Amino acid sequence: MAEAGTIESGYEFDPINIVESIAIDKEWDFDRLADDHIAMAVDGMWQAYAITLFWSSSEETLRMICSFEFSPQADRVPVILDAINSINDYCWSGSFTLLQDQEMILFRYGLVLVGGSIVTRDQIEHLVASAVGSCDSYFPVIQSANHGRKPIWDLMSLATSDPCGNA
Repeated sequence: MAEAGTIESGYEFDPINIVESIAIDKEWDFDRLADDHIAMAVDGMWQAYAITLFWSSSEETLRMICSFEFSPQADRVPVILDAINSINDYCWSGSFTLLQDQEMILFRYGLVLVGGSIVTRDQIEHLVASAVGSCDSYFPVIQSANHGRKPIWDLMSLATSDPCGNA
């Protein structure tokens, strides 16, 4: 019997198959782009997010990118980048990036599985939920930085607080 979290001898490890199974169960739109690559759409609080996962067997890493469209106002880019840097200080896992030319915000995370470790279904579900949760939490901060509606720090305190109840 193999240890929990390691690959049994002869076992074919494929984390993208696990992701595909989750996408089917949750009825997410997805497209298996290659054996090691899947893209899907997952609804969040503010919008649907494009989530792409790649498996690199050579690096033993499952890479996730969660993205959403974002049209930065040219004169607000320094404020947006400052907001993203502040947001990244609060992110325990993953980080945000502005792709100004492509009008996109990315949330990236790499799950390293070296030494024969395998990823579980629960880990992948948590990975996707965390990405969507982070995008939902910080979306208003990034939007505010783009439009200058509220001070960034007021929104940061809301985004990083633990909510009680639902609106």
